[in-house]
Amino acid sequence: MQEIKQKRLTWDRIRRIVEEFRNEYIDPVDTIPVPIHKIIEFKLGLEIQPIYGLKDKVDKEGFLQSNLTTISVDSKTYLDDRYKFRLNFTLAHEIGHLILHAEQYKNINFASEKEFIEFQQSVDEESLEWFEKQANEFAGRLLVPIDNLRKLVAAEKNHCKQFTEKLKNGVEELSDKEIESFVIDALASRIYKKFEVSKDVVK
Repeated sequence: MQEIKQKRLTWDRIRRIVEEFRNEYIDPVDTIPVPIHKIIEFKLGLEIQPIYGLKDKVDKEGFLQSNLTTISVDSKTYLDDRYKFRLNFTLAHEIGHLILHAEQYKNINFASEKEFIEFQQSVDEESLEWFEKQANEFAGRLLVPIDNLRKLVAAEKNHCKQFTEKLKNGVEELSDKEIESFVIDALASRIYKKFEVSKDVVK
């Protein structure tokens, strides 16, 4: 069984890497939604390769080929605008692998769906889990810039207060933690489209 040599990165370190990336590749730096397709094709010089049935074959929306020049994505997700927000996250996730894990990619080799499946099956679960979590953290932080998020949240302050009071005075008795969860969910529902990502990413 293969083991991807672990690169220990704290979440804070990943967030700093994201901001360095943003400063280099996004102009103006606070642009939302983040133009992920343009960054990939025109700034990074990568190819996006749609593959029919990729999701069904490998149970993934996409993967960065080990040559670090191509991101393969499911053709249905790529061509159907209903999956636009999901595709944005997939692409940002694969950029995360490129920026965070280029060294690890030197030791692996896959380009086709079959080779990717074989790679996933050959890697121990713990290695794969941290590998994916780091790329997810990169993607979320890239697509939802913290300063933009703070501004949008601040603009919703009154709505959040009103909703909180409504929940506190409702028929059902709720804990503070439950109220907080409902408010965050409602807030994410109001702003996620501005970032062109899923509600869960904003949460």
